[in-house]
Amino acid sequence: MKHALVLALVATAALAAQTVPVPAAQGRGGGTPPIRPAPLAMADHAGFQSIFDGSSLKGWDGDPAFWRVAGGALVGQSSPQNPVTQNTFLIWRGGAPTDFELKVEYRLSATNSGVQIRSVQLPAGGDTGKWVMKGYQADIDAANQFTGQIYEERGRGFLAMRGQATLVPNGGPPKVIGNLQQTPDELKALIKSGDCRRGSNRKP
Repeated sequence: MKHALVLALVATAALAAQTVPVPAAQGRGGGTPPIRPAPLAMADHAGFQSIFDGSSLKGWDGDPAFWRVAGGALVGQSSPQNPVTQNTFLIWRGGAPTDFELKVEYRLSATNSGVQIRSVQLPAGGDTGKWVMKGYQADIDAANQFTGQIYEERGRGFLAMRGQATLVPNGGPPKVIGNLQQTPDELKALIKSGDCRRGSNRKP
């Protein structure tokens, strides 16, 4: 099953797939170059099912002090008058998907965030608030230091840095088994920092 989600976190950065020029490659013996995979088409939602209705928090559960819908997007916002003192998540309650693909468009103006997948909610208590998840996180941060990395929240920490393919054995630390064709810096360059062209929040 495929799912699409639009997530806005107080706008100024957006992630999009772009084609990066790659030097022409020659096939073995100087013949026809090998066929390269096409870049991810972010605008193609064929076969995807939206898990956000675009107008309400139906199917979602989170602290209403921080989460709302605005401009057709899910928005999480804190402020000096309403700071986040503990991690807090907006949790989708619409089902338990098996294998899936998830497309997310996001904006971020400050701090560190992420999209949790294959995660479980922890019981509240101590330094754990009501809406806290443990599990895999696709990292996002405004400075793009961590964006594109896989982190295990409340678990083993960083599992894969940007551009890495890793193997995480049971009971063992992650091991790098490969890298993407694009370097971490090339991948970082795909992120449209400061892009405020979409959505209703256009603050710099």
